[in-house]
Amino acid sequence: MAPDQIAMLVCGVLLFVASLVCVLKRRSATLALSLFVVAVIMIGFSSGKSFKLMGAEVELNQSLAALENNPSDPSAKARLEQAVNTLEARVTPNNASPELAKQLARRNEVLGNTKQALKWKTAANEKSLESAKARVKPNLKVDPNLKARVTPSP
Repeated sequence: MAPDQIAMLVCGVLLFVASLVCVLKRRSATLALSLFVVAVIMIGFSSGKSFKLMGAEVELNQSLAALENNPSDPSAKARLEQAVNTLEARVTPNNASPELAKQLARRNEVLGNTKQALKWKTAANEKSLESAKARVKPNLKVDPNLKARVTPSP
């Protein structure tokens, strides 16, 4: 886990304890409830999707736009490379969403990292295939009367 994710997790636990203290000392119920909600959010989303909350994705998009506007600018390329490396350190192909994997593939392709781009494209395709398979219901019961009416075409 990244240090910022650990910090979110620790702060979430501390807020949870603070909400329990508010309940035990019979303090304001709205304060206890709001602390509890924030604690659950911080604990539940400390990893996984935290990169969206931290602004890394925004930085990635801005860096890509700057490089596409001026492809010969070395500082724009360095910023995009740093943003991609930061995001790749937090996310692996196994836990990335298909959209994020596609974005990382595109950014690596722009940077000229063909092996990384291929890895992220493969991950995006696998994730898309997994989600498509999850939507299909293979154990769906078919009415026998309907099955008898449908005949295969020659």
